Amino acid sequence: MKPFVAVFALALAISAASCERASDLAFYEGQYAKGSLNVVTVARADTVLTVRPLFWRSTQVLIACGPDSFVVTRRPERSIVFVRTNDGSISGLRVQGLGDDGFYRRLPGGKTLPIADLFFADAAHAARELVTDSTASLEGLLGVARQLLRWPSKADRASAFARELARAFPGNDRVLSTWGDALMVLGNREEAGRVYEQAVALNPANDNASRALVRLGRLTPAAPKDPLKISFTLQELFSPPTSEELAEVWDDWNSRDLEPAEWREIERSEMRIAEMESIVRIMAHKVGGDLHYGAIIVPHAAGAAPRPVMIEAKGVSWDYRPLDLEHDLRLPDILGAHRQDLIYVIPSFRGERMVLGQRSYLSEGDRTNAWDGATDDALALLELALMTTPQADSTRIGIFGQSRGGSVAFLAAIRDTRIRAVVSWCGPVDWFTHMGSDGWSLEEMVQEGVRLNAVPPEPGGQFIERYLRRPSADQRTLRFARHRMVASSPLYFLKHLPLVRCSYGREDTMVPVVNAESLVLAFRGNPDQQCRIVEGAGHDLEWAEKQIAQTFLVRTLLSNKAR
Repeated sequence: MKPFVAVFALALAISAASCERASDLAFYEGQYAKGSLNVVTVARADTVLTVRPLFWRSTQVLIACGPDSFVVTRRPERSIVFVRTNDGSISGLRVQGLGDDGFYRRLPGGKTLPIADLFFADAAHAARELVTDSTASLEGLLGVARQLLRWPSKADRASAFARELARAFPGNDRVLSTWGDALMVLGNREEAGRVYEQAVALNPANDNASRALVRLGRLTPAAPKDPLKISFTLQELFSPPTSEELAEVWDDWNSRDLEPAEWREIERSEMRIAEMESIVRIMAHKVGGDLHYGAIIVPHAAGAAPRPVMIEAKGVSWDYRPLDLEHDLRLPDILGAHRQDLIYVIPSFRGERMVLGQRSYLSEGDRTNAWDGATDDALALLELALMTTPQADSTRIGIFGQSRGGSVAFLAAIRDTRIRAVVSWCGPVDWFTHMGSDGWSLEEMVQEGVRLNAVPPEPGGQFIERYLRRPSADQRTLRFARHRMVASSPLYFLKHLPLVRCSYGREDTMVPVVNAESLVLAFRGNPDQQCRIVEGAGHDLEWAEKQIAQTFLVRTLLSNKAR
């Protein structure tokens, strides 16, 4: 009997759970292609199976749900079903929920397609092959170029590809506009401007190229109908913070009263949450006069002995997606086998909603104060948790967050010396110089946003909502905006941080890698504060970062030495 037939027979006989054994998972490994423009890679990582579409910047961890069937961890709507031939070999797979769904054929071992070479090998040769592929449409090829532009480190490949497209499809304004975008990411502004001008000459209605030329000062914009009115220049807004401003923010932080007022427990449930039998308490209290909600989760297995406390700070989207306690928590997944050994403190930030089952709780307050104000909310709920949870050990406190939550993790630890350990993923650290994207500075994007009175998710709209747009004109002052920007930028207060492990994706277009590079430089030579730049990852980090975070938190909060 051939080895793969034996493996197949064994796979049919064993349960779905045992399919997760590494010796069996090797059978599924390989590359699978849909047409000529998309590839997914299935591989093993330790004892789990993973899938990664070519264009994705994060690896998806799979769990078995039946013979030859897998779903993505915590995302069951994303599924992989392997297809076999009559002799039991794998001929391909069917993808659902991973973007370009459908059937992917299995490629022979060692074979690659030009689309993969465009990403990882000879980009110029691959580009020439792709543009002459009779099965590839212009729309599909433009999609490839746009996907490449989601990888900042591959902007040179995107530019080479767009150049080949311009040769193959002369006189196409969309091709030229895409090429200009690639040149901008590369920092070649002069050439980008010339290419954008060619695009607009071909099609004056090309909005992407026209807006780029306005930003570059090469095209005069039409007079806006209703620009945002501010009483200062953006050069004044984005100039580096002064020592006086830093001291003013520090004094402001120290003057705030975050003692929970008028607090009460409004719900107590014994339930299974994040694979833990737990007591979940929903707490209400006042922060700065506004009613705030939060959850305190105590696993049954934690017992009555003193336990470490971990705050989980959620990220934020332009539409302020609610926090679903039953599905959105990341910390228990990170902690793995140690998940039941500590107490969880989960704030719902001001103006945002927290959901538990069929019940939802909307905290009062200004949701646009999404960094500095959210940090107040996290610290106030921590105080309430320590007051009302007998097992909570105030000498062993940590905090975790991703994206906005990563910034809040930094800011909370800077402000509260009781926090001993910080795990921050992809958190913005500076709103003055670090949050531009696609080759544009944040100031340039906000300049356009002010002119067009942008709202989220339009360019510059989120910044304007959080720092410039206030209920009344007299509050829209330069001092107010800069104070909030400083108070939302951990970079200027790093000397106050405790133990830190932070991670960022090299290919993150939401929180650019310059945020990580500034931390790597600041932490250099300090083993207690470390920052990793994860190659190939975007805003959703590789699953392996969980192992690093788990090891760090166990050592700092859960080990005998930590006690």
